[in-house]
Amino acid sequence: MRPIIIVVALFFAAPAFAQQMLSQSEFRDAVVAMIRAEAPRAQIELRDELGITVRNTGNKELPEFQVNLDNAYREYQNDPAALTDILDRWVRFATQAPEHAQMAERVVAVVRPRAMAESMATASQDQRRESGLAPSSLVWRPLAGDLVEILVFDGAETIQYALEESLAEVGLTVDQAWSRAPLNLPERLGELEVGGVEGADRLVYVTGGNGLAPSTLLDGGVCSRGNFDRHLFLLVDRNGYIVADRTDPVAETQFRQLLDEQRLSGDAISLTPLGCHNGRIAEVALTD
Repeated sequence: MRPIIIVVALFFAAPAFAQQMLSQSEFRDAVVAMIRAEAPRAQIELRDELGITVRNTGNKELPEFQVNLDNAYREYQNDPAALTDILDRWVRFATQAPEHAQMAERVVAVVRPRAMAESMATASQDQRRESGLAPSSLVWRPLAGDLVEILVFDGAETIQYALEESLAEVGLTVDQAWSRAPLNLPERLGELEVGGVEGADRLVYVTGGNGLAPSTLLDGGVCSRGNFDRHLFLLVDRNGYIVADRTDPVAETQFRQLLDEQRLSGDAISLTPLGCHNGRIAEVALTD
């Protein structure tokens, strides 16, 4: 399979000296080693090349959480010389109590694979049961194909997955939270970064947005503007998606080729081609 090589416009500046870049898994393993040094009792499970689950035995304030290192690795790609500082900062997030982000104005929705949401929901319920806590579910709903949207509290550096209980604590019902999420997004969304895909010059890669780029595919996002009705989208990582203009035959061909390669890889985050339908994102049937 040809790997997806993303070229983001803001990342063109080369480091002052040449050095061997860490792969995604090597970067993750460096974080894991530092977490174990800081918190020897922590149990760490590898989820994927840039995702880990940390369980802190005996720590009631931070018993279990997931760390997604996509943004950290992107920082490292942008500035390899800052590796130590980046690792230190993210390990600190993983070993200290999370910031207080549970506020109604910080509720937003993020896009995740259904399998990931189901796994997180099961793990959360198991952890609450083992801790003697009353059941409280993660809040998610189907989006399209193999994707779902999940409610989270967006912090300055991290996100915290919302539970029905935590939403109630900030005065929101589940329905109110879903209604509020798209209204909160513009204030939480950072600058989007737009770049290209190596070997596919008609495709566009969208990322950034403080880790919320794919949230622009949800209600109130790109499909509400009317000028993306002839575009295709494909989620390729937790914080990035590919865009192709269907009115451009070359772009659509490149999109199909990319989707086929993702399908053959066996480890794609999503295999659902998306498009706009009646102002909302929906699965698209690609026909010959």
